[in-house]
Amino acid sequence: MTDHGERLAHLARTIPEAEQDVRVAGALRDWVQLLARGPGEGPFANWTYLRSLARSVRSLTQFLQEQNRPRPL
Repeated sequence: MTDHGERLAHLARTIPEAEQDVRVAGALRDWVQLLARGPGEGPFANWTYLRSLARSVRSLTQFLQEQNRPRPL
């Protein structure tokens, strides 16, 4: 998950900020914070951590897919 997310984060960062929407900034911010903190402690820590990573990956994937869609003439 982290390898895939890192590739997506790198691709998203190459797009000028003016072309990014709010969800990209949030996903990138969350991604960096999640990687820095790790999963934490508790019975559901790993599950919650992976779910949060997956949400960031989903947001970045959706944004990048929208960027690659053909534009109407």
